Amino acid sequence: MNLVVTIFSAVHLEAKAVAAAIQAPIPAPELPVHSIFENLKIIHHLIGLKGVGLGKTKVDPDTSYVLLAGVAGALDPSFSVGDVVMCDCPEDLARRIEIRRALVVTSETLVSTKAEKAALFAASGAAVVDMETSAVRKFAAERNLPFISLRSISDSANHSLDPKLVRLIDQWGRAKPGEVWGFIWTNPLRLFSLTRLGRDSNRAARRLGKGVVTVLRAIGDSQAK
Repeated sequence: MNLVVTIFSAVHLEAKAVAAAIQAPIPAPELPVHSIFENLKIIHHLIGLKGVGLGKTKVDPDTSYVLLAGVAGALDPSFSVGDVVMCDCPEDLARRIEIRRALVVTSETLVSTKAEKAALFAASGAAVVDMETSAVRKFAAERNLPFISLRSISDSANHSLDPKLVRLIDQWGRAKPGEVWGFIWTNPLRLFSLTRLGRDSNRAARRLGKGVVTVLRAIGDSQAK
């Protein structure tokens, strides 16, 4: 019997990268994708920003691990765009995975400026900030399932983001064309920041896919032994 790994991605960019890495279709809201990766059964869910879709998510009763895979912002200045970090992984499995360990803190709002990142770094001691780890950690704990948070850095601690960016996408990470156009129209120079964000996010997503493969192979190897 194949070991079952449930993967959660918050937005389409992340889900697309994970799906490409494991050679499976991309999940949609409330439409998880079932696939096989090497010796593992994978169930991939799209859960939305802040895990808004978790309330309607049903986990396969044979699930052995819950893996949250996505991009995130760095608080620790030593991290660069594309670096992959892991948090919450069970220690016996973590020893098999050559991915840097780091504490992830969850924020309800976008931590956008360099000053905000520095303040949160000092207050929390966390190296990375996201919007989902806390919710998925709780979800997994309520079901007594081992949880792994895997994050790829899409913006460094030394890079400020425009706080209005969250208005440009819906809860599944899909662009709102009207909002994007208005964002650029009021200040054409914003096109350069959007281009950079897109480039960095795509780089982070590609590295995320590779990280997911690394974690899944470690899980498969642990099953074989």
